Amino acid sequence: MGGEDKEPELFQGICPGSIVAPRGETNFGWDPCFQPDHDSKKTFAEMDQDDKNSISHRSRALKKLTEFLVANPN
Repeated sequence: MGGEDKEPELFQGICPGSIVAPRGETNFGWDPCFQPDHDSKKTFAEMDQDDKNSISHRSRALKKLTEFLVANPN
C-alpha cells in the first residue's frame, strides 16, 4: 500500500478566548464557559450556531483539511 512511510497530516484550529463564568445553555461541553476573542463578547453557548461554527477551532481545522484535500486529490 502506498503512503505507509508518509508522516500523518495534522490540521489544527485555534480559537483564542477566555474561560468565564458559565453563561447560556449547557447543551454542549464547555460552551457556556468559553468566550472567544470576538466582537460579540458572547460565550459559545450564547452564540447562534452559525456564528459559533464560523469561528470555532473545529471549523478552522476542518477548513484546513478541506483545503488540503482539494490541493492533494490523490
